[in-house]
Amino acid sequence: MIVYNLHIFDSKGTLLFSLNKDEKDENKRLLYGFLYSMKSFVQRITPIIIKDSNFFTFTTNCYQLIFMEMPTALKFALIVSPDANKSNEYYKQVIKELYRSVYAEYVVKNPLAMSSNGTIDSLLFRDKLVEFFNKM
Repeated sequence: MIVYNLHIFDSKGTLLFSLNKDEKDENKRLLYGFLYSMKSFVQRITPIIIKDSNFFTFTTNCYQLIFMEMPTALKFALIVSPDANKSNEYYKQVIKELYRSVYAEYVVKNPLAMSSNGTIDSLLFRDKLVEFFNKM
């Protein structure tokens, strides 16, 4: 499995972090709009109330997008190669572990990780993410 990108959004849709720094701002806004629309769509077409409506995957021939909204309202969008063939449960556990062992350790517990404009600006966090994904 190849990790193409990871985006972290706050509750208002502001991009806090992108693993690929060179991506265009317009693409990031389009991605958030897509995620917002997909979450709304999934909630509306589901015939029963699903407790876990804050997680979904979307697969194309070119990539697989995994979305998970945490109880803190942070939204994680992981974009990987489509050849991974992993279960939804696997991806849920990956994002939960990423949140617990990388985000909480290197952003939440590090007051210097956030820049003055409210985005995550930590080389240590970026390095630990790359290390985390290389272990998968």
